[in-house]
Amino acid sequence: MKNKYNVPTHDPQTGELNPYYEELTGEKNPLCNERVPKPRTLNEYRQSKEYGYTEPSPSKNNQTPPLLPLSESDWIELSRIQRQLFVEHGMRVGQSYMTALARVNFKLYTKIFDDNPDIDCYYDDSKVGKLVGYLNV
Repeated sequence: MKNKYNVPTHDPQTGELNPYYEELTGEKNPLCNERVPKPRTLNEYRQSKEYGYTEPSPSKNNQTPPLLPLSESDWIELSRIQRQLFVEHGMRVGQSYMTALARVNFKLYTKIFDDNPDIDCYYDDSKVGKLVGYLNV
């Protein structure tokens, strides 16, 4: 069966193979020897080690340990990422801090996002001081 649409075998800008080619055409992608995996969703990516996510280690009572303040190396990384997002990508201060925190310590970011809206400064730059104070405890 011939498709009436021309399905590209790859992305013309990046050269990456089209992971949906076989699904859309019913034929194997002629540029590929193996099946190309479908891209991950944003949540799958955020839960990956590549993004910086790490599983907390259980304590003696099989309970997850409380979230501790950022280590010195985490602070350095958070500052580097925040500056890059603020200066090079034009994000607002609060937005750049929360995005950087998500990349450095996703569990802590989630805790702030879910449980502490009064220090979540993503949409409100006036809360940046509260966030920094919370992270320094």
